Amino acid sequence: MSVVRRFGGTALAVLVMVLVLWFYGGDLSEYAPRQEGIWLRIALATALYLVVILMGAFAWRLLLISLGQSPERWSAERQLLLSQIAKYAPGNVGHLLGRAALAKMSGIPGTVAALALVIETGITVVAGILT
Repeated sequence: MSVVRRFGGTALAVLVMVLVLWFYGGDLSEYAPRQEGIWLRIALATALYLVVILMGAFAWRLLLISLGQSPERWSAERQLLLSQIAKYAPGNVGHLLGRAALAKMSGIPGTVAALALVIETGITVVAGILT
């Protein structure tokens, strides 16, 4: 996948989010950047999201390795991170399909990627029940 296509897809996703916010956001004046401490809270939230997403990316690699695969350096992490963009597709399944496709493109058998996704979904459900 070319860098231009990757950045183009990201730019398109950001544009769609901006348009949705513009047309359906309502009165956003109460969230004005002048609000005391808002930038610190946004920075902390961003850092926390980044840590969680990176943990998920490394967990995806470990899951593939535990199923007998040897993903190339950073390919498994890239699969999860790129597939996050598709997370907002209708039905909230686009990121799963995208990650499976990316895994297959990097040499992971489709059945292993599908099994890893099923296990990951199960882990997520169990973690949700336990919390």
